Amino acid sequence: MGEIIRAQLRQARKTGMLYLVFFLFAFVSCIALLNESSGWGEHPETASDFVCGNMSAKLCSFAIFFLMVAIGWICGADFEDKTINYELSAGRLRREVYLGRVIPGILVGITGTVILSAAPILLIAAFYGWGNSLPLSNALLRLLLTMLPLLRMGAFAAAMTFILKHQLPSVMLAFCTCSLTVMPLETFNMPVIRDLIKNPFVLSAVNYSNLMTVDSWYVYGCFDFKMHYIYYPELSGSMIAGTVIVSLVMTAVYLLIGYHFFHVDDMN
Repeated sequence: MGEIIRAQLRQARKTGMLYLVFFLFAFVSCIALLNESSGWGEHPETASDFVCGNMSAKLCSFAIFFLMVAIGWICGADFEDKTINYELSAGRLRREVYLGRVIPGILVGITGTVILSAAPILLIAAFYGWGNSLPLSNALLRLLLTMLPLLRMGAFAAAMTFILKHQLPSVMLAFCTCSLTVMPLETFNMPVIRDLIKNPFVLSAVNYSNLMTVDSWYVYGCFDFKMHYIYYPELSGSMIAGTVIVSLVMTAVYLLIGYHFFHVDDMN
């Protein structure tokens, strides 16, 4: 299995499509940052203000697209040229073939997504400092916890890729996931759907978005007649425990489902 993992990582390093998607999103992030920075004026927004705002959550949510594309390519590309069939006919165990693609796919996808999510924040911190709207330790905790719903999303995308034996499902999941993380709940007319999406643990994309969203309220200053935001950055124990438990359990479930279908597949 180690040989398959190393082979997939070598192919990923030589795949122009992954670099294209990565740098395309990085370019979009730069454009969004430049547009946002036009309103900073003489009092630039700090990195902690940026993290607490909606722009950071949206950029991080769209970074999920790279996760899905990476997993779809690493897990599904070899179905098209029958490389997986050749490996199985050469005596490779199906478990090795399966994990040999799922592990590097999730690893590459999560690594790229985290880099894309953290890069805009680090860039603003380098120019304007961190600030005091959000403790740095809290931001690091949130970024660390986001790896769990990313793991869950990656496992689901990998399972769907092996079930359908094609890269396309992961790309479609990317669009659906990005839509769920940025679409206002008011657009859903059915109360059942709204209640489902409001639950932070039912959908991994919503769990991810909630971790990147800081609760806040605002007051108007009597002396300057400006809106001042007050942030409540602390994560509840139930949010942390639920994220860890649900993400790990569902990751295992998705991977087992994917392996079951791959194990019984006749590979025609």
